[in-house]
Amino acid sequence: MARKSLSLPVTPLRIMSGSVQLGVVMDARPQSESSPDLPSLSRRETECLEWVSRGKSSSDIGAILGLSPRTVDSYLEKVCAKLRVRTRIEAVAYAVRTGMIDPD
Repeated sequence: MARKSLSLPVTPLRIMSGSVQLGVVMDARPQSESSPDLPSLSRRETECLEWVSRGKSSSDIGAILGLSPRTVDSYLEKVCAKLRVRTRIEAVAYAVRTGMIDPD
C-alpha cells in the first residue's frame, strides 16, 4: 500500500521572551479553519495569553494582574479549549498567527 505524504504549511514564528522561544510552528489545521470566524476571548483571557507570549509564568501573570496563579491557569485552560489546542504555547502560536494578539 502506497503512503500518502502530508504536506503541511510551515509558519515562521518569533516570540521574544526570556523563557519561551519558538522557531518554526507546523500548522496541521486545514486551511478552512483560518476563516474570519475566530473564537472570541474575554479581556482577561486575552491579557493572560499576551503575558504568556512574553514568557511569563502563571505566578508572574497572577502578580501582574492581581489574580491567583490558579485563576490564571483557569483562564488559559479556557483559551486552549476555545482555540482547540492542547498547550498554552500552541494557543500563543495560534493567536499570533491569526492576529488575535500581538507578540510585541
